[in-house]
Amino acid sequence: MSAKIKYGIGRTALAAGLAILGAIAAGAAVLVEDFSSNPLLRGWQVAGCTNLFHWNAAAQNLEVVWDSRQSNSFFYRPLGVTLTRGDDFRLEFDLRLSGITAGIDPDKPYTFEIAVGLTALRNITNENFFRGTGINSMYGPRDLVELDYFPEAGAVSATIAPTIVYSNNRFDYSHNFPLEMAVGDLFHVEMGYTASNRVLRTRILRNGQPYSTSTNGFLHDIVITNAFDFAVDALAVSSYNDGQQSPMFGGSVFAEGVVDNFLLYTLPWPEGRLVLRQTESGWAVEFQSRAGWRHLLQRSHDLLEWLDVSAPVDGTGEIIRLTDETTGSNIRAFYRVKTQRP
Repeated sequence: MSAKIKYGIGRTALAAGLAILGAIAAGAAVLVEDFSSNPLLRGWQVAGCTNLFHWNAAAQNLEVVWDSRQSNSFFYRPLGVTLTRGDDFRLEFDLRLSGITAGIDPDKPYTFEIAVGLTALRNITNENFFRGTGINSMYGPRDLVELDYFPEAGAVSATIAPTIVYSNNRFDYSHNFPLEMAVGDLFHVEMGYTASNRVLRTRILRNGQPYSTSTNGFLHDIVITNAFDFAVDALAVSSYNDGQQSPMFGGSVFAEGVVDNFLLYTLPWPEGRLVLRQTESGWAVEFQSRAGWRHLLQRSHDLLEWLDVSAPVDGTGEIIRLTDETTGSNIRAFYRVKTQRP
């Protein structure tokens, strides 16, 4: 087994020989990437300047250079499904910067973003796609749900900005400042979109602790109040070219770092974390259920074959318990919750 520290699925060992892996949704497009093997052999692709991305086999992560002086460049994975404002999804990943400089181009001395998130495949091949143009009928970006980071430059404070760009080139964003992604710190990003209330909520952990400008540990929500839609079908680490900006406010950036531990799932997920509890007859999992979905507890000894160990239970929106009474408490096993429509 890898000795890497993981967040997200599989991150919590709860008893000797036991671990809880989280939940799966039947029919969901689920992507888990820890870079323990060559990602280019498993569906990942590179576009643009290929030398900006390097898989580090020894460290088991992706080394990235964001250089806005270069052409648009992407390390990306097609999802095989298109996500819109009508879909629930959640994205998690780790980011650690080893260096970052705003205004690397003296002719563009202001700040510019580095980005990780969801994009449309057509953006990757669109020669007229320029992220820094904002609302622009010819060059403006479309169909993005991403986390942007703008390093401090001049009067602009360091800013972390979850951003949605719609198919019509309109923007919704949440600018959180001053909030620096300090070099050397490990940032774990969790972005969850809920279709029922049209809210994108983002939480960031810095070295394992909540990191935000608010008291609740979350960044400011993005609430979609318009009728606009987005359509994203790829996960990407994006190094954007800084062309076609207003010459009065042109910015540029050069950054180096590593990205790791991607997790993307695209159907309703139990709120909060799953909790494993010991009972008199075995083990039980407690979590906040989802109304309109059916939940089933599964157990595995090898993470390959999974056995149903509870009766299916319809979610109510309240906390429910699924119990494995097929074996005693002295076992070595993994548990997960399977979620599907009735």
